Amino acid sequence: MRQWPMVVSCAALVLATNCAQADVVSYWHFNGFDPANGAIVAASTGTGTVNCTSFGTGLTSFGGTDVNAPDGIVAGDSLGLTGSSHNGAIAEISLSTVGFGDLTVSFAARRSTTGFGNDRLEALVNGAWTLVSAFNPSTTAWTTHTFDLSSLNGLENGIASLRLVFDGASSGSGTVRFDNLMVSGSAVPAPGVIALLGAAGLVGRRRRRGEGEDPA
Repeated sequence: MRQWPMVVSCAALVLATNCAQADVVSYWHFNGFDPANGAIVAASTGTGTVNCTSFGTGLTSFGGTDVNAPDGIVAGDSLGLTGSSHNGAIAEISLSTVGFGDLTVSFAARRSTTGFGNDRLEALVNGAWTLVSAFNPSTTAWTTHTFDLSSLNGLENGIASLRLVFDGASSGSGTVRFDNLMVSGSAVPAPGVIALLGAAGLVGRRRRRGEGEDPA
C-alpha cells in the first residue's frame, strides 16, 4: 500500500491547483457591437448573454477601451446608454457557471458629467433581485469596477443571473458606457478528486491502526 501517499499527494495537488486558480467563466468585449443588430449580445468567451432590451432607443455604441481586457484584446467598441428618459434601464447578464465557484464580476465603465451616476449591480438570489453593490463611474477616465460574489453560493456551479441598473442621468445627452465585462471564478474540484482524497484518507487511517497493533 505504499502507493497511497503518492496518490494522496497528487490528488491534493490537483485540488489545490484547481481551487487557487481564477479562470474566466464568461467575457464580453463588445467590439463590433451595433444596436441596429439587436439588444442581446452573446459572450465573446464562454457562454451567456447581456440583454439590453430595456435600454430602448437609448441603446448606443461608443468607442471602447482595453481597461479590464484580457491580453490580446484591443480597444474597439463599448455598450452605452444615452438620455435621462432611460433612467432605470437594465442590462441583464445570464451565464452558466457550471464547474465554477468563488465568482467575481468586473467591467470597465465611464460616464458623462450629466450621465448615469447612481448605478448598481444586483444578483438573482432565491428568486429575488438582491443588491450586490452600488457604483458610480468616473466622468474623466475608464475605470475598473470589481465585485466579489463568493458569498452568493446560489450563483455557483449552475446558472447565474446578474443585472446592471443605470440611474441618475440628469439630461437628455447624459451617457454611460461599459466594456470588457468579465465573470471569473475558481474551478470546482471534480467529484472524482474529492472521492479519491476521501478514500486515501480512509486507507491511511486503517493502516495507522494496523501498525499500532501488537504482533500475535
